[in-house]
Amino acid sequence: MQAWQQVLCACQRCEQNGNGHAQLDEVRTDGALEWRLCIQVAKGCWEGVRSRVARGRRAADNKSGEDMLVTYVLGNCPGCKQENCFGNVDVYGDHVLQGCQHCRYSHGLTLPPIRKKVIYLDQFFFSGAFRGGNERFVQAAERIAQLAEDQLIVAPYSSIHEDETHLWRDHADQLYPFIKQASRGAELERASEVEREQLWRAFRAWLAGGPPEHVLDMEDALEKEHIEDWDGYVRIEVGGYLGDPQFLAQLKRQSVEALVDGFPGWRQSQRTFDEDVAAENMAAAQGFIGTYLEFVLRVGRGDIDALFESPAMAMFVQGFMFLLPDEMPPDEKLRRCWQFFASDHFKLVPTQWLASHMFATLKAQVKAGSYINRERALNRLSGVFFDIKHISIYAPYVDAFIMDQPMAELVSHPGVRLTERYGTRVFSLNNWDELFAWFDELEAGMSAEHRRCVLDAYPYRRPQQ
Repeated sequence: MQAWQQVLCACQRCEQNGNGHAQLDEVRTDGALEWRLCIQVAKGCWEGVRSRVARGRRAADNKSGEDMLVTYVLGNCPGCKQENCFGNVDVYGDHVLQGCQHCRYSHGLTLPPIRKKVIYLDQFFFSGAFRGGNERFVQAAERIAQLAEDQLIVAPYSSIHEDETHLWRDHADQLYPFIKQASRGAELERASEVEREQLWRAFRAWLAGGPPEHVLDMEDALEKEHIEDWDGYVRIEVGGYLGDPQFLAQLKRQSVEALVDGFPGWRQSQRTFDEDVAAENMAAAQGFIGTYLEFVLRVGRGDIDALFESPAMAMFVQGFMFLLPDEMPPDEKLRRCWQFFASDHFKLVPTQWLASHMFATLKAQVKAGSYINRERALNRLSGVFFDIKHISIYAPYVDAFIMDQPMAELVSHPGVRLTERYGTRVFSLNNWDELFAWFDELEAGMSAEHRRCVLDAYPYRRPQQ
């Protein structure tokens, strides 16, 4: 996918977009080296943009002797005294690298420590802001962008954003870049990887006889650099395979219809809330074991594709099997996995706890008289599976979560109490004023040093002379 990206430097080889913008076709990573490809790569332009990133990672003393690619020219060089050639090269974590275009003179400006607040923007927010029809979303998006520029907040995107955006058949190629721009390059770990880390940590604790309470590790979901580092002038974007949008949209629609069609049965159910939670946990356990057994059967038949096509759930159980002693018979290993899925260690895994309690709460709402009208229920819950996945995977790791009104009501229910359990602030159109009050609070907390360093690191923020 081709998209315009403001990278604040022109391509040095083909000199395209010399006003400070370059169009990127693709970004690849290879260890510590980042390759940013100019759109002119088909005409042989490659090395200019790649070397710009590679050189920017060199130490501030510039021992290589190479000329620096200065992003923002600020004035004359203190070293060689040439005019209009010295300025900011880039921002690296806790300092600004400054250098000269003509000599080896360089030094770094130290930046103060920061701890950005992490805010998760649900798909409904991006949809509303992207369409531009609702001024409330537009104003919030502008405010978030400003706070991100001030290094006070980060709004990372996730693999679930990718999946859900791909269902926008007419606008996906425009909405997805919009989401990435809002994130400023910060990407959460894939949902399956977050769930895997939680499950494996819980399984190891269960094997060791440790307490069942789960201890979150922030880096399971988001690299520390996105929270503690000042933003650089370039960002990395890597695309992925998203599947057939028409097929995925059909599955989404069918899943929601099946859910809503089950509501009459829920209303007749005599099970308590706790029994509904237990049923959700049992269904999840059966799903893990069932997909794993299907995986084993396919491999046993010589179906090598099973190694690449099987659901993540099957691979999680396969991981459990490897964590058990080699000398343990396979049937005993599987029995041990069943025991884990029946344990509190599994039930208290954040992704599982939230999903089970959110679905049980939805059942409680239906029993209490909500969602009587089928068509309204289909419309109101059209994204319920994606919404619950967004929340159950990522909500425990973020400081604030903007979600739609049905989900905000659900997570505030006594059966979930997301804020009380994980400390995550919940914002929706129900309490939009509180969202802006929180923004004001963050901005008011900026120190004078922080404000000054924002201008040092990002000269384009300085008032025009």
